[in-house]
Amino acid sequence: MHDLSGREIVSDVSIAVKRGEVLAIIGESGSGKTSVALSLLGFARPGMRISSGKITIGGTD
Repeated sequence: MHDLSGREIVSDVSIAVKRGEVLAIIGESGSGKTSVALSLLGFARPGMRISSGKITIGGTD
């Protein structure tokens, strides 16, 4: 994930959650937790873009 200036904000994230499992995203302040969570929900903060990769839920991109 990059901001509008091209600065990398989040990289190398891989998450696999099976039905019935619970996921917790933890980390230091400013480490990208909210950006990752919003991306998983199909949202990106203003000025941010997903530059590569894909998000699939239930096998659907």
